[in-house]
Amino acid sequence: MSRFTTSASAGAVSGGAAGPPPGGAGGSSFSARPPAAPLVGAPDAGTLLVVVLWLAAATAFSLYVRHFGGYTVTYGSLAGIILTLVFFYLLAAIFVFGAEFNGALARAEGGLPPPRRRKEDRRPEPRRKAPN
Repeated sequence: MSRFTTSASAGAVSGGAAGPPPGGAGGSSFSARPPAAPLVGAPDAGTLLVVVLWLAAATAFSLYVRHFGGYTVTYGSLAGIILTLVFFYLLAAIFVFGAEFNGALARAEGGLPPPRRRKEDRRPEPRRKAPN
């Protein structure tokens, strides 16, 4: 079986007797992923942590904006956009935290090697004295 699959033949002409080919007006639609069975199982601990933190952050942020934020006075009509960007930034930090949590769990279980250190962070090796 080919690694790449297509839903339309290479020589298909748009608008034939059967109508346009699947995949839009361009003709064929390619999928660049290998055919594989879907992974179904229990969610990771980091995924559950992200969902819980997401719900908590959304609730806390909405309470903050409702009671403490005077953003329309400062930012005017851009207040909604700025608040949305701040909320997305908060969610991005939560997603990174969940991924790091999954990585730490995998390292603790022996599934991942320890993180590599940068060359700048490594300690220099002590110099050995030359024999006389």
